[in-house]
Amino acid sequence: WPTVIGWLSQATTALDGILGVFKTPEVAIGMAISILGLAGIVLLCLVVRVVPIWLQLRRLTILARRSNGSFAKFKSAYPTISDAVAQTKYLAHSWREFCETLVISDDDLDEPIRNTARPHVFINVHALATSGKSFRFLQAVPNYFVGVGLILTFVGLVAAIYFASAGVASDDVAEAQLALRHLLSAATFKFMTSIAGLFSSLILSICYRISMQSLQGQLDHFCEALERGMLFATRESIAFDQLQELKEQTGQLKRFNTDFAIEVGKVLEDRMGDSLSIALKPL
Repeated sequence: WPTVIGWLSQATTALDGILGVFKTPEVAIGMAISILGLAGIVLLCLVVRVVPIWLQLRRLTILARRSNGSFAKFKSAYPTISDAVAQTKYLAHSWREFCETLVISDDDLDEPIRNTARPHVFINVHALATSGKSFRFLQAVPNYFVGVGLILTFVGLVAAIYFASAGVASDDVAEAQLALRHLLSAATFKFMTSIAGLFSSLILSICYRISMQSLQGQLDHFCEALERGMLFATRESIAFDQLQELKEQTGQLKRFNTDFAIEVGKVLEDRMGDSLSIALKPL
């Protein structure tokens, strides 16, 4: 037990030093300013990650829209668009997967490019995450600011109560009142870290949502520009084309049977006529 008591005494001394840092209101103000400054750095990182992607998507959208005059014009510009998209690290893989769903006729230049899947199925914000442009950490950062602000607030309150408890327990009324005033004053400033954390969380959450909506909107514009230059092959359109092909084949078979019967009749008539004329010639 003496050893344990010695350890507890050393821990209490260390705790006095740690809590002493949170004793003054200036420390709470400095921590609140630090939280706001850190939130500004995170916001700058978000802008640095989002803006280049948005600008590159904007250029790809403009390139695709320039070829939306006709299906043939888009088909001629398709290799250029494909090369431009393939050069982007964050869309290269999803673009290759989307190209696997395209039906391109190299023989007929007037035949439009047919897409059997919508572009947004492959080209979206989730495709950016799988290519290394993940924003999940930035999405979780606002919650961290709330947690840090609350932890610092409670640590500050514990420090204020810890140091004020000795004065409040004093027999001197004036000293007890002074300690109580210091406690209330310190507690007031300690909530500044919670306010800074909540404010930072709110601003970062709004900025993150705006950034993601802006990226998704630009991706939707790019997908829309692609679909305008292609002809979507739905199940109904494929079934209709097959029906038309079957009707054409049926008509050809009917004509073939009719023509074949007529030709066979003509050949038999000519052969029989020749045979009869040869047989009746001696008579």
